Amino acid sequence: MSKWVDRIRATDAVHSVAKTALKFRIRAVKKNLAGATTCPAEPEYVHQLRVACRRSNAALATFQDWYPRARRKRLRMMLRDARRAAGAARDLDVMALRLGQCEYHVEIDREPLLQFIAQLRLEAQPPLEALNDTADDLFQLAKEVRRKTRWRGQGQEPSYGCWAEQAIRDPLKSFVDASRCDLSELTHLHKFRIAGKRLRYAVELLACHCSPKKRKQVGRDAARIQQRLGDINDHAAASALLNQWSESETARGTLESELKRVAQLEADLAITGQVAFLKWWDEKRARSLKQAIKKMYAT
Repeated sequence: MSKWVDRIRATDAVHSVAKTALKFRIRAVKKNLAGATTCPAEPEYVHQLRVACRRSNAALATFQDWYPRARRKRLRMMLRDARRAAGAARDLDVMALRLGQCEYHVEIDREPLLQFIAQLRLEAQPPLEALNDTADDLFQLAKEVRRKTRWRGQGQEPSYGCWAEQAIRDPLKSFVDASRCDLSELTHLHKFRIAGKRLRYAVELLACHCSPKKRKQVGRDAARIQQRLGDINDHAAASALLNQWSESETARGTLESELKRVAQLEADLAITGQVAFLKWWDEKRARSLKQAIKKMYAT
């Protein structure tokens, strides 16, 4: 399902774009929730469910002045809860894929680790399936939010094109500011990754009327940054999870030591990735992305 809302013109009313954007994002939530709860052997459904929840919440935040306030807040909370409910399952899916594919510089005993993770994944499925109990409420609430979407300001509603060009400035500034922090600190690097993700989602919502060629270029540049930062984050998160699992009652003896061993390997890979990113990323790349976004809005 496309992340872009097609056939949008700069002269369109913002409330019309807000309705359409939410419609397609909630549709993606519905599709992937059905897949995640009925096809646990297909990890991409869980992944895309979390992405769809984030994109839906990005729409609710971006167009917040057009949506009904109380219902919008309730829908954001329900989407947040759905994303979190899928979090444990996603972490385990990613870890299983990593252990199955990642080439470490030393030999590891993968089979006991994969069996251990497979058991945890079975235990993570019921909370995911429990989302079905509230799914109808979530989708009904989303319909109500869309139905009550309207211009709530004074005077005439701005056109989408003029408003979007102004609205992109805040997420762009946050991204640029985050890029200027000391990225050798993992906490700053994490904040930079989040700022980049928010900018990427904002572009998807605020550049629907722009040239497809220009917005795809911006999307590719942003995705390249996110991929590198995501890999670092995945290694760091894997290390933390493996250390946490090593302290559980079910991990004793050889399994405990192997979990700690792989946790250290993942921590080393996170550091290696961070060093490589710091060599690759510079002020020139930040300026280039900022200029590409500005050119995207140029007529």
